[in-house]
Amino acid sequence: MNEEILKELRSIKNLLAVEAIKGLSRKEQILILNGAGFDNKSVAQMVGTTPGTVAVAVSQEKSKRRSGKKNG
Repeated sequence: MNEEILKELRSIKNLLAVEAIKGLSRKEQILILNGAGFDNKSVAQMVGTTPGTVAVAVSQEKSKRRSGKKNG
């Protein structure tokens, strides 16, 4: 596919993702976008934070889920 078309498709994908997470908390936005396959840098740009903040939120959620599975 043409590189220009791929660039446009990525832009459209990002816009749709941002629209889909409106009204959610920042942490929910981060987790949904990460779960959808966006990397930390992309997620950070979409929600207005840093890649480090995204990494921490994702790590905390993974830890919480692991703890829940052990106790559940």
